[in-house]
Amino acid sequence: MNEVARRFGGLADLVKKARLSKGVTQRQLSRALDKSQGYVGHLESGRIRPNVETLKSLSASLGLLYGQLAVEAGYITREEFESPIDEGQLA
Repeated sequence: MNEVARRFGGLADLVKKARLSKGVTQRQLSRALDKSQGYVGHLESGRIRPNVETLKSLSASLGLLYGQLAVEAGYITREEFESPIDEGQLA
């Protein structure tokens, strides 16, 4: 599959690896996400980027860090994920 079709390949690989390591089928994951099995297939092929709510569900369902998923989906940079939040940002 070419790079254009696999735009979110890092996220796809992370999700698929986590799903398989937990012994969860695509159908089971699709039910947990309240999405179709086809959606999970597209997600695992790297063709689509899930919205923030779906990332939260993936995090909870597969035990992955939400920040790691957000980096792979392109919502935040790796630097933003790895940098601690200072007092000024919390205010």
